[in-house]
Amino acid sequence: LHKKFKENDMNLFLKALERPSHNRLIIGLYNSKSDTTKYKYTSDAIVKFFQKSPLKDEAICVRFFTPKTWESLKFLQERANLLHLDISSHLLNALFETNNEDLSISFNDLDKLAVLNAPITLEDIQELSSNAGDMDLQKLILGLFLKKSVLDIYDYLLKEGKKDADILRGLERYFYQLFLFFAHIKTTGLMDAKEVLGYAPPKEIAENYAKNALRLKEAGYKRVFEIFRLWHIQSMQGQKELGFLYLTSIQKIINP
Repeated sequence: LHKKFKENDMNLFLKALERPSHNRLIIGLYNSKSDTTKYKYTSDAIVKFFQKSPLKDEAICVRFFTPKTWESLKFLQERANLLHLDISSHLLNALFETNNEDLSISFNDLDKLAVLNAPITLEDIQELSSNAGDMDLQKLILGLFLKKSVLDIYDYLLKEGKKDADILRGLERYFYQLFLFFAHIKTTGLMDAKEVLGYAPPKEIAENYAKNALRLKEAGYKRVFEIFRLWHIQSMQGQKELGFLYLTSIQKIINP
């Protein structure tokens, strides 16, 4: 619930459920950090509605709590064991911290790491983790698709110590993944992130991949990859800060 519920609406829902059917009613109530008293009052009121209903014996009321750090690490260790993943407790903790202690994202990252089929290192986490070193790069990618000033973002990355070659590798990896989504969707008509990436990212991330993938046509991908090829060659020849030369061109391909 994201707003105050009306008693009449609740009664209508419960009456509808009394009719024989396969329908179910799920009510999610989230605690407001600024007003815990209101949360308790509202949750108690909802429970009482069900207790007065003929369906009271079929109602289930559950409260969920954010796990503590040690509990989350225990869940991650159990998941790692299930995946037969060779990863130390120290690195599990590093993965969890890298993902801002988000348990669901860390779970998905374990699936990614399992694809390596080898003992996990800190470098693997830095390379494959959803959040490791990617936040600023994500700003650049977002800028490309939203027609923001990518040169300002690129300049900021350089001043923060990000190497031009690292930025290029990050962009290449992202657009390669986009092309995999593009080809999969065009071939099958479906969007199966696990089939494309080898793991299942959070739903909103998968949907964003699919949306961005379809922003380009096959010819557009060819032009972007050609730019990456030139960028790489000129970088190997000693030229620096090539993003100033190529990022605007990539943005124009995405937003013709």
